[in-house]
Amino acid sequence: MPPLTKKQLEELLNKPLPAKIATITPDGWPYVAPAWFAYKNNLIYVIGRMRSEWVSHILNNPRVHVLIDEYTPPYARVHITATAKVIEGPVVDGKWVDIAKEMASRYFGKEVGPKYLQATLNQPRYLIEIPMEKVVTWVGSGRGDLTEWHPRYYK
Repeated sequence: MPPLTKKQLEELLNKPLPAKIATITPDGWPYVAPAWFAYKNNLIYVIGRMRSEWVSHILNNPRVHVLIDEYTPPYARVHITATAKVIEGPVVDGKWVDIAKEMASRYFGKEVGPKYLQATLNQPRYLIEIPMEKVVTWVGSGRGDLTEWHPRYYK
């Protein structure tokens, strides 16, 4: 159960996998929401709609945890614990548009992605930056043997 290499981490963060963003509600409960993300210069960018509940949580308390993981063996994953920063928003035009163009093509493909984004460009969004402050990665061996567990889990 070794950590990802730098190359494996870069590859994972460039796949069209949804991020799961954990935020803290005003009454202290955890809240998890899926979101598209972009990875650039050791930063994770997410774009939230004006009325997204998780965005309101970040505005209230910027501490977040992000999980990005694969659903097939060897089940690579990265956990990021950080303080999110709202770069802009809610706005209908801004830095978020170029990032959203990249995301839409990455997640929906080069044909459908631009159409999806164009249809929603008039909707205000937030651009949120999440630095790779505390990062923990893992990748299984894919062998299904004892190497799948970290030694700390054994008695």
